[in-house]
Amino acid sequence: RVMFASYLQNLLSTKRCIPFDSQEPTQYAADYPADLYLYSAELKAFDGVSGATGFNKVSLSLKDKGVSDEFLVSLGVRKSVAIDFLFQNLDTLSWSSDPKPLVEYLRTAVLTNEDLAKLKGTQYLPAENDVSRTFAPSELYLPSAELRLFPFVTLLQWPSEDDLVHSPNGKFLQKLGCKQHPPLSEVLKYIASDALDGELRRQGLDYVCKNLGPKGVYEREYAPPPMMRGRSSAASLQSIKFLPCVRTDPLVPNSTIRELRGPNACFSNPHCRVMGFPCLDP
Repeated sequence: RVMFASYLQNLLSTKRCIPFDSQEPTQYAADYPADLYLYSAELKAFDGVSGATGFNKVSLSLKDKGVSDEFLVSLGVRKSVAIDFLFQNLDTLSWSSDPKPLVEYLRTAVLTNEDLAKLKGTQYLPAENDVSRTFAPSELYLPSAELRLFPFVTLLQWPSEDDLVHSPNGKFLQKLGCKQHPPLSEVLKYIASDALDGELRRQGLDYVCKNLGPKGVYEREYAPPPMMRGRSSAASLQSIKFLPCVRTDPLVPNSTIRELRGPNACFSNPHCRVMGFPCLDP
């Protein structure tokens, strides 16, 4: 029996002898065992993939005829996509717009430090509203409604943003380099644009206020502890003119001048206006 099995393996493993199911027209009705996957293989992560030979499963008709998985595996049919194959084709395959199955596949795989380094540096993830190319994790931000305010932010294409940040997939993506918050300097410069619509500026200020307060992600960057102030960029951040202010010219009755000021060049007390000082616009 063992000799017969060995004979069959040597005879069939190098021939197009295994029928497969395909939704697309193909040149052959059968393929080499090593190029096919068991009908029970989980290939959802590779739905819609193009750019390499197809991920085809053996025909279900074989199961109906009593051909076992063990026999197919002995001929070379694969149980799952090998991680080595994935890495060899990572930057040449064209993934679908839903990378969730792929990320879940990678997250549960056994990865070496070299594997992680390649995942961090290779462009293979899709972005929202940009089908021109794929992106490396470090080029993308985890999707959220508040980040869509900023046109300079490229968001990861994801089927749902519900608590992605704290999910296992979100933590894995952040480990690979996906970011959660854009640089504070870029946010402030965007808000400081003279051409920005008033409502968009208000939304941007809401985002800044939310993340500048105690335990906010920008707190230490904007107001670092005393021992770090000499090495921080806080002074340059505080000089950016992003706050809407209003002032009165004491020499011109009923005059109102609206302008943007930096936090270190305006006041919160509206009574300062009588002396011509800029105050926060209520």
